[in-house]
Formats: sequence, C-alpha cells, structure tokens
Amino acid sequence: MHTPGLISYTVVALGMLTPALAGAAEHGPVECLKDTRCVEALHDNGQWAHFREIFNHHRAMNPQEAIDLTGARLVGLDLSGFDLEEAVLSGADMTAADLTGAVLTHADLNRANLAGANLQRANLAGATLQGADLTAAVLHHADLHQADLYDASLMGAWLQGASLAAAHLTATSFLGASLRDVGFHDAHIDTADFAQADLHNADFTQATIQNNALAPQPTPSICAGAIGAFACRTPRLAALTHR
Repeated sequence: MHTPGLISYTVVALGMLTPALAGAAEHGPVECLKDTRCVEALHDNGQWAHFREIFNHHRAMNPQEAIDLTGARLVGLDLSGFDLEEAVLSGADMTAADLTGAVLTHADLNRANLAGANLQRANLAGATLQGADLTAAVLHHADLHQADLYDASLMGAWLQGASLAAAHLTATSFLGASLRDVGFHDAHIDTADFAQADLHNADFTQATIQNNALAPQPTPSICAGAIGAFACRTPRLAALTHR
C-alpha cells in the first residue's frame, strides 16, 4: 500500500507533466524506478536528486512494503544514498551504477550484475550476493559483514578498507582484487581464489579457511602486514594468495 497523497505530491513536486511520466508515477516511486521512461524523464528534468528524497521518504513511511526490483535494468543509474534495505534485486543489471553510500542491508542481490559499479561506503551487511558479478567494482570502505558471497566474482575489484567480517566466502573469486586493509576476521573462506590479490594489511584473525589447494608462495610485498593465523606465512594462506 502507498501512503495516501504521496504519489500526487510526487507528481507535483517533480513536475511530472507528460502523460507517460505521470502514469508511471501513479504506481509509486518503486515502480517509477523500474520504468525506464520515468527514470529518463526525471533525469531530463533535472529532478533525480529530488526523486531520491521522495523514494527514501516513501521507504521510511512504508517500512513493510516489499521492494521487488527483480531483473530490473538499472545500468549506470545514480543510486547513491538510496535506501534499498531488504530489496529484491536478484538478476538486476546494475553495471556501472553509482551506489555510493546506498543502504543494501539484507538485500537479495543473487546473480545481480554489479560489474564496474561504485559501492564506496555502501552498507551490504547481511546481503546475499550468490553468483553476483562484482568484477572491477569499487567497494572502498563498504560494509559486507555477514554477507553471503557464494560463487560471486570480485575479480579486479577494489575493496580497500572494506569489512568482510563473518562473511561467507565459498567459491568466491578475488582474482587480482585490491584487498588492502580489508577485515576478514571471523569470515568463512572455502575454495576461494585470491590469486594475484593485494592483501597488504588484510586481517584474517579467527577466519576459517578450508579447501584451498596449495600454490606457489605469495609475494611478500603484496602481503606485508597481513594479520591472522594464516597471514602470508603458512601454506594455507599461500593457497589463498597463489601467484
């Protein structure tokens, strides 16, 4: 259910004058986000920042409303600061989207395409990202604690200062990723690929690491300062940093 009067307020406040845009808005901010015509009209009218305020206000006023954006095409969209907590974004295409500071706690991002997306300071705590593509995504200082990244690809991703505490990292690929100062403490790591990753000052304290095949010794400069029982000293972490 939508808050009474909110949609009419949205139409007036955003200057939604075209029939197509007004028709899309009548279904609410969430439906507008899924409607390419509505999104393009907002951008053309220079009202996107205002729409973000409307969207987040709608979320605050309707906390129980399901946000279903399954398979939505959100390529290159500016979603910075959007409240997408518990949103269903499975299979959504968010290639190169700007999600800086977005709230995605407990969101369903299974099989979502986030390649090249900007997720700096985004909150993904408890989110499920099974099979998600985060190739070359920027996740500096992002919060991914307790996130499920089973079979996700973070190849070439940038995660400096991010938190992956207690995250589930089974069959996760960090091939060539920048993992400087990343917190992996209490994470469950199983058959993950850390080949050519930069683990400088990464923290593996109390992380559980299993089933990683042995590989050549890591390059010391890449792992300098890594913390934890396996930090660049044992064959087990050598498996994680194989080069």
